[in-house]
Amino acid sequence: MQERTEPSLVASSRGERKSLLSLGLAALACPCHPPLVLILLAGTTLGAWTSQHSVVVTLVMLGVFVASLLYGLGGLSRQGSAGNPTDRAARSIPTREKSTRSRRGDKVIRRTA
Repeated sequence: MQERTEPSLVASSRGERKSLLSLGLAALACPCHPPLVLILLAGTTLGAWTSQHSVVVTLVMLGVFVASLLYGLGGLSRQGSAGNPTDRAARSIPTREKSTRSRRGDKVIRRTA
């Protein structure tokens, strides 16, 4: 029999995978890489076009870099803030409990930050 997983865990791992792939694309499209692209494409038709239009290629790579970096970092920050409820509870501000008695004599616990 197959084990069942919670849909939220599957969705979060898929979202995290997308964010990490986006950050990998950002690393490849980094603005410092056009010289490396020119070296790798040397002797090809695409390399000749890239060397003639290096400003366009650099601007396109810069746009892809910024977009994928923002998407990847935004996705990871959303994943961090949407963790399990137990994780959020562990990160919450600790509270102090103050025990008092009500007029009827029942024990009442008040939580204060």
